[in-house]
Amino acid sequence: MFFSKVEFSPVDQILAIVGGDRSGQPTGQYIHFWDFETSEFLGQIKYEGHLLDLTFSPDGSMLATYHEVRESPAPNVAHLWDIETILESPNNHTDGC
Repeated sequence: MFFSKVEFSPVDQILAIVGGDRSGQPTGQYIHFWDFETSEFLGQIKYEGHLLDLTFSPDGSMLATYHEVRESPAPNVAHLWDIETILESPNNHTDGC
């Protein structure tokens, strides 16, 4: 497991940390969400491809990701994630893109 990017929510204590495995295989990466103040794990997103960038919306309610997906008709994908949905999903886990 490695961590390649970190992003802080502008209004909450939420920290988004991007990680994956070092194999280079298309197993996907994860964005893990943590409460920065309490160190509590809040949830995660799994997606295929290589994350190029991520950022929270100014109000902290959405997370935008931009990633490269191998063997896809559209090699670069932008996605908007609703933070509330991620944090309320069963088992704090959401499969995405």
